Amino acid sequence: MTFFLTGPIDSGKTSFLRALIPLLLGLDVDVRGVLSPARSGARGKLRYDVQSVRGGPKRLLLRRTPQGPATNPSGFAFGRRLLAKAADAQFAVVDEYGPLELSGRGFHKATLALVRKKTLDVLIVVREGLAAEAARSLRVRRPVMLDLGEAGGRDKAAAKIVGHLLAARARQEHDKRCKRLCAA
Repeated sequence: MTFFLTGPIDSGKTSFLRALIPLLLGLDVDVRGVLSPARSGARGKLRYDVQSVRGGPKRLLLRRTPQGPATNPSGFAFGRRLLAKAADAQFAVVDEYGPLELSGRGFHKATLALVRKKTLDVLIVVREGLAAEAARSLRVRRPVMLDLGEAGGRDKAAAKIVGHLLAARARQEHDKRCKRLCAA
């Protein structure tokens, strides 16, 4: 299943992920992927880094300059390696799929590979207003939309994700029991 996490700029999408990931790990969900936290200064968000959802080293991803955004190729390469490893997880996180990815660059190919893997649940952060375009770009027919901008959005998003993962686990356990009974 593919989830799109949306919300207005500065609505706390990355902060929500930082709170959600320990919850999922506590439920023994194998979570992998990338976070792209912003670093702010007196003039707003100055740069974005990339790091594993499980912590560890950060790499510069993008910085804002008077001439526009300046990307760091080694930061994107680092993030793409993390996303390639996420293909073996139960739940993958991509923070974020934005204008760069919509143009076919950045994390586009790595995100597309994750979405195509049918056994993997993927949570993709998408800026408000870009979700429909991201769904077309990634060929996702019916993403589950999670909007942090709506009333109770954080709680609703967490409940949908956890509920889905627990239901999937229950189905897997049921299937295992059925196979054992049939083999007996």
